[in-house]
Amino acid sequence: MFTFLAQRKQTKIKSLQDPNKNNVGNLNNVTCEASTHFRNQTKEYPKAKIDELQTNSKLKNIRDLYRVINDFEEGFQLRI
Repeated sequence: MFTFLAQRKQTKIKSLQDPNKNNVGNLNNVTCEASTHFRNQTKEYPKAKIDELQTNSKLKNIRDLYRVINDFEEGFQLRI
């Protein structure tokens, strides 16, 4: 995760300092790769939680099953 952020930041600084075609094209490619990586990561999280729910259900591990369900049901918590 950190490598994508650092790489994107470095290429952005490089393209701002010297805005030629190669640097701008490289920035577009790196930004696209980083966006794809983070988009896929956000899709994998619910899938992993669903798999965890299925394994807890099969193993009759009720406490952990309801713990994960309650985490999903709580939703957004406003911070003051």
